[in-house]
Amino acid sequence: MNTQELVTEMLRLSRLLDKGVKALTKAAQDYAEAEDRFAAAKAKAYLAAEGPVEQRKAYVADLTGSERLEALKADGWRQACLEAVRSRRQQLSALQSVAAGHRTELELAKYGPQETP
Repeated sequence: MNTQELVTEMLRLSRLLDKGVKALTKAAQDYAEAEDRFAAAKAKAYLAAEGPVEQRKAYVADLTGSERLEALKADGWRQACLEAVRSRRQQLSALQSVAAGHRTELELAKYGPQETP
């Protein structure tokens, strides 16, 4: 990979990382809202339930299943966005290491090998 290709790829990954951070921010907000809706529905359902504890739990689970599913899906998406951001960060870090190697090679070529007396 030459220097121009390296810079181009680093810029591409940087843009993807920026997009990923925006997506993660939105996913985190969506998750918080879904979790809030689930908690509110669960509380209302529990207050409306009658009977023994196990019967109340079953009633709550039945009544709030869709809210729970939406919260779980939102959490899954948030985690997927987080992993994408982490992956892009690692890829960018690897390219930074390659760039450092290029810099070192250029410095060596500029001054030539140094011999010690």
